[in-house]
Amino acid sequence: MALKAITGHGRSQKDVAEFLEDWAGYIECFRENESVALNKAIAAIRNVTIEAMRKMENTEQQLSASRSTFENVSATSTQPLPTLIYFKCQPYADLSERNFVMRLGVLTASEKPSIVLRIVKKEEHDEEMAQELAIKVSQAIAGDGEEIAVVIGSYAAGR
Repeated sequence: MALKAITGHGRSQKDVAEFLEDWAGYIECFRENESVALNKAIAAIRNVTIEAMRKMENTEQQLSASRSTFENVSATSTQPLPTLIYFKCQPYADLSERNFVMRLGVLTASEKPSIVLRIVKKEEHDEEMAQELAIKVSQAIAGDGEEIAVVIGSYAAGR
């Protein structure tokens, strides 16, 4: 539930840092395939600097005009900001433990930066967990040698 709650949309630096602190035993952080110590990753998330540079060029000729704009925005920190966060957990009771990889992104459009965590291949994880559950349900209700078909899908009342 905590993983689902923190991923998919912009969160404050405080929310993401506290998530990492609360679930420290389940988390590993990486930047460019190198491990980042969790305490350094948390410090980096708590202290993000946004630098923005804008360059405008305008040229006026007798029969033409040319305008170009260049904008560069970067997010940095005094500590190495992780780009990938691995969260290893048992997603639901009786399902196998799995390793969820999250990409970390920084949104810079507003006054304060927002951190976005996105699960890599989320749909693949969902499908694998559904298949594992279907097998467990089939085995639990099947008798001696019987095979029970389990349908995977979603249900919405009133549809």
